[in-house]
Order: sequence, then structure tokens, then C-alpha cells
Amino acid sequence: MKTLENRHVLWYNLTMKNAPKDEINNAEMITISRSEYEALKEQMAEQSRQIEWLMQQIRLG
Repeated sequence: MKTLENRHVLWYNLTMKNAPKDEINNAEMITISRSEYEALKEQMAEQSRQIEWLMQQIRLG
């Protein structure tokens, strides 16, 4: 059983070694300021509240 576990780890390591690192780590990464992040988070929360209110209105209608 131990041999099978070692083969699995080896296979995983070989396949991951062949994957382009930029593609894995930075494909869609951007950097924004903390204030921008907080503003976007609040905007998303407000939109979620609006969606919930609209869903309630549809249920009542």
C-alpha cells in the first residue's frame, strides 16, 4: 500500500512540475488598494441586498 501512495505522490509532482507556474499562480491576479477592495466589497453587499429585496417583491407579486 505504501508503494501505491508513493507512486501517486510522484505522479502528482511530475505533472505539477510540467505545468507553467505563471499560468497557475498569476493568470488572473491583479493588485488593488485596501480602500478599493473595501469599496468593492461594500458595493457587492449592497447589490446582494438589492437582489434579495427584488426576489422578495417577486415572491409577493
